[in-house]
Amino acid sequence: PRRQPLPPQLCGVANDLRSRSASSVVSPDGAFIFVGTRPGRLSALVAASGRQRWSQRLAGGDERRAPSAVLTSPDGAVVFAAFGGGKGPGKEGAEGVVRALEVGAGEEKWTHDLADALPRHIALSHDGAILFVGTSSGSLLAVSAADGSVRWTYEVGETVPDDWNFYVCPDRRSLIFWAGDGHLHAVCVGSGERRWVIGPGEAPPSDWAFCASPDGSRLFFCTSEGLLRAVAAASGEICWTYSLGPEATPHAWAAGPDGACLFLGTAQGELHALDVAAGSRRWMY
Repeated sequence: PRRQPLPPQLCGVANDLRSRSASSVVSPDGAFIFVGTRPGRLSALVAASGRQRWSQRLAGGDERRAPSAVLTSPDGAVVFAAFGGGKGPGKEGAEGVVRALEVGAGEEKWTHDLADALPRHIALSHDGAILFVGTSSGSLLAVSAADGSVRWTYEVGETVPDDWNFYVCPDRRSLIFWAGDGHLHAVCVGSGERRWVIGPGEAPPSDWAFCASPDGSRLFFCTSEGLLRAVAAASGEICWTYSLGPEATPHAWAAGPDGACLFLGTAQGELHALDVAAGSRRWMY
């Protein structure tokens, strides 16, 4: 069939997406789609028609970069966007900002300037009161979602790669994250105090090897040696270890709805079904 042209309202956004895609998110009520495109722009589109509601420039100067992360508050009233522009972290001309915009008209609620650090990932607490920001300088910031003020800072201690991975525990008291430093960290949501850290060799080598059980009581990750580990989220204690094989590369995770079984697919074409309580294999395909 002949390819149909895009509606005029979507043409500009589509061109930006083809050139350099960034994050996008749907509002909780499904009414809007928020799309981050270069150069540092966030647009709100009406989901039913594709009509642009508003479009805002997050920061100026860098034509190469798009917002690195976009998310909305639980009530759908505010959209948060992280942008990092300039020549790179720690270099002259780098600019990192996190902005909160009113969903209705795109008006700025607040802006937090990260100076010469770039935001790598953002996440919200379950109640939407705290915005967590992982930066290129190795700092984790807990920012008030209401006014952008910093509640606390946790230092990983070194410059980290592009990807962070956050997990806010269902008990709302702990934030667990991987920051590319060879460690898995757990901190108190309210104070930023360290609860536990799993060190090099025991932590996941990259962000894709990290997931949680449905109830949040256990975390699962795979080491660079192909060892799958289950960790108690409350204490950081390693509950069991399962060997996938030294050449195995985790590719996809899924947990049963009751949390009793973990399914893990590898890039080598294997699918493992594991008992979550004991770490024993139920079957392999």
